[in-house]
Amino acid sequence: MTSPLSLFAGFDGGGSKTACTLCDISGRILGEGEGGPSNYLYCGEDTALSSMQAALWAAFREAGLAPAQLEAAYVSSAAIRTYDGEKHKPFFARSVDARRLVCEGDIYPIWYAGARGEPAVVSIVGTGAITYLFRGADYIRVSGWGPLLGDEGSGYDIGLGAARLAMHMHDGRTEMEEAFFRAVLAHFEVAEARLMIGAVKTDDSRKRIASLARTVCVLSTQGSPSANRLLDDAAEEALSAVRAALKRDGQTDRLPLILSGGLVTPGSLMTERITRLAHSEERILRVTPIDIKPSRICAALALREAGENEAAETLLAKAGGQK
Repeated sequence: MTSPLSLFAGFDGGGSKTACTLCDISGRILGEGEGGPSNYLYCGEDTALSSMQAALWAAFREAGLAPAQLEAAYVSSAAIRTYDGEKHKPFFARSVDARRLVCEGDIYPIWYAGARGEPAVVSIVGTGAITYLFRGADYIRVSGWGPLLGDEGSGYDIGLGAARLAMHMHDGRTEMEEAFFRAVLAHFEVAEARLMIGAVKTDDSRKRIASLARTVCVLSTQGSPSANRLLDDAAEEALSAVRAALKRDGQTDRLPLILSGGLVTPGSLMTERITRLAHSEERILRVTPIDIKPSRICAALALREAGENEAAETLLAKAGGQK
């Protein structure tokens, strides 16, 4: 057993932001913080390390504690291939001071939270998009090839599609939908379509384009035909990855589909669309959107790594929703 004063932290590092949850040995959340992107495949190593540190320090500040060594930390990152985290420890140890440090891909914690290691399909739909089918130590991966080669159905994919559609409207290549067109220009803070070229060429272009998906969702609730088509197409892309994983699996058992990410929170437009499509898939047992912040799941996994299994379950039981 560790000291009652021991601290544990979980990190969720993605392409847009990094979140950190700090807890004590009982599983009580003490503080949470955020930093910038930490998927260093896109943002670079310096930015990633700075984001990790900023998120950790913000969590300590919210807890009213001075930064101190952690008993255990669990880092989940989109930059890490599943089951390939060991080689990333030296990198993340540069910004996380912990006696025990575990690094893993960002899919594993979602699988753990939704299925506790039982066979399941896991789909993350946020800035990027990726799907896994897990059977113990074996897994099948579909999509998640980044903004240039894949990530269909993701926030970036929706945002890029919306920006392109707006330019098509401007050109007259498709029917003008004035409210949609103006909303896209407003998102990029430009008054004319010709200024869009410069607006999307920024250091945070991936994040900025992906965040346009939120505007598309708002437009959808207002009845925008263009926004609805974009979301319908994105949901179909997300489920096509699930279908591909199930086909490659070659089994016949029914598996739960676990959803996580900014676009597939419980009750979201994308969750509703994916769930509706999934009803026609015989091998999908149910659709379960995870209503727990990934950094909190990672904090529970940090506790588990230290042998504090009961505390880990306590944290997960109380960690639903946003703080």
